[in-house]
Amino acid sequence: MGQEITSIEAAHDWLSRQTSHQLRPGFDRMRHALSLLGQPQASLPSIIQLAGTNGKGSTLAYLQGLFISQGLRVGAFSSPHILAFNERLMVSGQPIEDEKLVELVRTMVELNEKLIAQDWGPLSGFELYTVMMLVYFSQCQLDVCLIEVGVGGLWDCTNVLEADMALITTIGYDHQDRLGHSLTEIAQQKFGIIKPKTGIVGLGRLPQEALAVLPDLLDNQNFQGQVMQLGRDFHVTPVQEGRGLSKRNWQVTLPSGRHFDQVTIAMLGKHQGDNLALALASFEAWMNQMKREIDWDQALAALEQVNWQGRLECLSHEPLILVDGAHNSQGLQALDNFLTHDLADYQVTLIFAGLKRKDQASHLTYLHKWAEEGMAVYLSTFDYPGAMTQADWQAQTALPFLDWQPKLVDYQASQKQAKKALILTGSLYFISQVKEFFR
Repeated sequence: MGQEITSIEAAHDWLSRQTSHQLRPGFDRMRHALSLLGQPQASLPSIIQLAGTNGKGSTLAYLQGLFISQGLRVGAFSSPHILAFNERLMVSGQPIEDEKLVELVRTMVELNEKLIAQDWGPLSGFELYTVMMLVYFSQCQLDVCLIEVGVGGLWDCTNVLEADMALITTIGYDHQDRLGHSLTEIAQQKFGIIKPKTGIVGLGRLPQEALAVLPDLLDNQNFQGQVMQLGRDFHVTPVQEGRGLSKRNWQVTLPSGRHFDQVTIAMLGKHQGDNLALALASFEAWMNQMKREIDWDQALAALEQVNWQGRLECLSHEPLILVDGAHNSQGLQALDNFLTHDLADYQVTLIFAGLKRKDQASHLTYLHKWAEEGMAVYLSTFDYPGAMTQADWQAQTALPFLDWQPKLVDYQASQKQAKKALILTGSLYFISQVKEFFR
């Protein structure tokens, strides 16, 4: 018999030891596991699947807020978590309760024992989390499921499902060891969530090299649905350039022709306009497809309250401390835009920590640029397998290294002056530890 799970601590410990970063083509083991569980996915409602290099989580957060504003029960599956695994499994904005998670983990332990006994081998990592999500959501009487892809799309564990709506937020360079080294190859993986059953495809601001893949893919899938593309079928422009941490206002025109002169959001960064527009277009299309009336006053009010952990998130106003999970080049470009446009008159100190498996050479391009512009830029490490160490950094750059915890404590105690900011950025696993330390 395997480990007995009797507490939330034991459940979290067991889950933390199941991680796997391997991307294995094929879903035979997952399908067999689901059959042992009685096909929980068969009782799920409409599914909206989100893929993309960046922007998945923020777009999911906007959609979650929009659907909740209409009185719908919404399941949301996202990764990674920031403070607790429970965050990955949300129903109408609430993480799964500890008691239910313990029960779910017990079910998974028993399931893996059966799979091992039948020579299938255990589910691991994201396979396991995806099956947990399907079991939990099947018990929750939901109206709609928002399911974020883990890595890529085509061979991602979530692609065992057939989504009614497929959203691709952005396509850029990340996870090249698994997805390919060209935008064409990466796009083929991301677009892999589009199936013959998919009724609506929503596209964010994608590069032409990636879009060139789409027509043949749609033909091969005999796709008969609707494609909505940002910049072609729906549009977003800033009402005014935001500064500092003020809320942002956007003009948005949807594929239906509906136009909003001002949509206000709290989430920071110019890139959030694109995520907002894709969410609004997808929300309207889904509601129309389901023949549901929309209360736009409630919808717009909800958007103003939406936040997403670890993405240009303010932990403290005095002194100003922000965290941002800019863990790839696209994320660092968005952070660069924020620094240039929103914090232009701030004296910024920045601490970056990342993973060995990421392309740190391209990330250092941004860090060196900021240092040359006069910013105080530091590198650091954190307690995680595969985190870049001091020696790893020193082999690649002369940028200074420090321990982030004492720096954060010192900054909190001393930096009360206006127009100063501390930003901790890089891996979301680093951001998770910063937030835990900050608590």
